[in-house]
Amino acid sequence: MADRPKRMNGKKNEANESKKKKVTHDETTEMNDYTQEELEEVERIKNSENLYAIFGVNEDGTEEEIRKAYKKLALKVHPDKNKAPGAADAFKKIGNAVDILTDQKKRKSYDEISREEEKRKTTFRKYDHTSEMKSTDLQNLLISFAIAGTALGIFYLWSEYSDGKKKKEKDKK
Repeated sequence: MADRPKRMNGKKNEANESKKKKVTHDETTEMNDYTQEELEEVERIKNSENLYAIFGVNEDGTEEEIRKAYKKLALKVHPDKNKAPGAADAFKKIGNAVDILTDQKKRKSYDEISREEEKRKTTFRKYDHTSEMKSTDLQNLLISFAIAGTALGIFYLWSEYSDGKKKKEKDKK
């Protein structure tokens, strides 16, 4: 627990206190109770999609490695210690992540879903040609549909007209 600041007579050690650089937002003079590193760690956790990446372990990492990484990370982002915006959400996320990765059934399901999701993403990227479509292609496609629709409309009207003409001739006879 070398990360914790030592206390002297109920106060934080001044050397450790000076290490914490305060972060300002929106060019105001108001000082916040969190460091840039704390904010970056919270953002990294919140934006991470891979549970293994949150803890910095490989997919074949042991339960012990995951728990050790969790304890270390939990100390960094616990809302009582880290006052950065979103620290409570990041703390909940690592709690859910450790719950999934330390339960064998949940971990197996997570791994299968992750592999399928990755496979789907790469397949979609491989066959996604919409990014190559130009606006002129879309305009030409719409014009083609309009011409085809007009031709079908004319054919329908002509068939109705000729059917009506045949019906009148039949009625005359």
